[in-house]
Amino acid sequence: MKTLKTLAATLLTVLSFSAFAAEDLTNYKHQMDYTIKTYVDAVAHGKLKGVAEVLDSEVKYTLTRGDKILNYGNRKF
Repeated sequence: MKTLKTLAATLLTVLSFSAFAAEDLTNYKHQMDYTIKTYVDAVAHGKLKGVAEVLDSEVKYTLTRGDKILNYGNRKF
């Protein structure tokens, strides 16, 4: 009986660890790789699809052109 209890406890422990150890890769949009690719596509290639969901609503950009300093918000981007 002691062996059966030990075996059952071990089996339940292994099942509980394996259930919570699985990495959730189903939501690709929350990964850093998606964010970086979306930002680079927007800046380099002009593909603005998906940029609004990746960037924060209060993001600010500062560009320096010679003596001019240009500030842009998320709406102007």
